[in-house]
Amino acid sequence: MHRERRKHKRFEIREEVFAAFVIPDAGVIVGRVLDASQCGICVQYLATGKLDTGPVSISIFGLDSPRMNRVESTVMYDLEAPENSWSHPQTRRCGIRFEQRRSEFKTQLKAMFRVNAALEPRC
Repeated sequence: MHRERRKHKRFEIREEVFAAFVIPDAGVIVGRVLDASQCGICVQYLATGKLDTGPVSISIFGLDSPRMNRVESTVMYDLEAPENSWSHPQTRRCGIRFEQRRSEFKTQLKAMFRVNAALEPRC
């Protein structure tokens, strides 16, 4: 049985929201945000290789949402999505933890992800 190891409740993102990573010497990677909390997001993307864990700056944007640029974050994990393990490029998922803690940042996240539930930021 799968046991949830996350400290904070994640909310599935139903709207089209995307994250863009600018990786030095590797270009730009854009993926779809699958779920989010005020402490981080899960992003699904196509790639030929794995993202390194560690600091990264991302932009988050959606069709009907304000854009968030240069969000200082950390890549916590990067895994190949098992349902597409035969393909090249690979479908991958990565977990991102936000490093910003300001209240205006959390307000922007709520607006971006249209989450009406109270999210408790204890990252």
